[in-house]
Amino acid sequence: YKLPFIFFFFKQKTAYEMLRSLVGSEMCIRDRDILMGQTNGHRIQFSIENTPDFDRKTQDTMHTQPNIDKWAIFYPERDTQTALSFLDTFKKCVDTYKYPLRQPRQIAVKGRDFPQWREEMKILDPSVQAVVFLLPGPKKAAPLYNDIKLHLLEHSPVPSQVVLLKTVEGGKGLRSICNKILVQICAKVGGVPWTVNNLPFTDKPTMIVGIDVYHKANTKEKTKSILAFCSTVNNTFSRYWSTLRYQDQYQEIGNTMQTAVMDSLEEFFQTNKIGPQRVIVYRDGVSEAQIKGVRESEVDAFLRAFQTCLLYTSPSPRDRQKSRMPSSA
Repeated sequence: YKLPFIFFFFKQKTAYEMLRSLVGSEMCIRDRDILMGQTNGHRIQFSIENTPDFDRKTQDTMHTQPNIDKWAIFYPERDTQTALSFLDTFKKCVDTYKYPLRQPRQIAVKGRDFPQWREEMKILDPSVQAVVFLLPGPKKAAPLYNDIKLHLLEHSPVPSQVVLLKTVEGGKGLRSICNKILVQICAKVGGVPWTVNNLPFTDKPTMIVGIDVYHKANTKEKTKSILAFCSTVNNTFSRYWSTLRYQDQYQEIGNTMQTAVMDSLEEFFQTNKIGPQRVIVYRDGVSEAQIKGVRESEVDAFLRAFQTCLLYTSPSPRDRQKSRMPSSA
């Protein structure tokens, strides 16, 4: 048995050079249907191309809606009325989507400086499933945004959503905004807002991988480059696992790829109780001169990971007690 393994290299301008019609046909979704959640025992389904009120159609029960029993909302104490208005509209959206979400814990923060917010965020223990912040400030420049996000990453890894108070205070389109926030929260806690039916490569367990490397440009500082790795974990390509790997500054070729691949295979196995029988990799940001090096290093790292991991018979891919999965390019 040989594992089908396809590795695509995308040059930096490839995506911009593609015509929209080509991308649509190549992705094979133009003649497909969107699949939403179930109502009265029947799954909601409608055409991608031939549904004029597409946005309204998606404002319904989502495909997979995980229960959210414990979540919180933070806002400045002086903006309590604005927060209550937001929650009232948000509750209407929850009812429309029939989302299993309980009332949040409301935290009114005294003061607008980060130390006060940090103190209140001590309640965010591992049992909290999601958190929403209503923050002052202009778009993309809310003064608390960076501090709060960094604190969550380092101390309280809870899925979060930030909403600007000015957005809520404006009132215009608030219902639509709340709809989008609910969809994003659903996705961040592991749900699936919607899927596309009859996608290619769904005939057998398939994992699709995306890889890119970030370099901090125009800096004299000694900073690390970051390899970003994202892979699908379900058969509709609508749930994802991701990781980061640090490497030397300006190094494009991933020298930590094998561990990332092994961890992604582990996640795929834990979700499906079977390993992928097909792996498709999209590698972005590679120049013509780098393709040979990437092929020799990263493709080989994938093959070594395939050789190491068990995918079919053991409780975990890292269990080496039984026969290993054969590898192939």
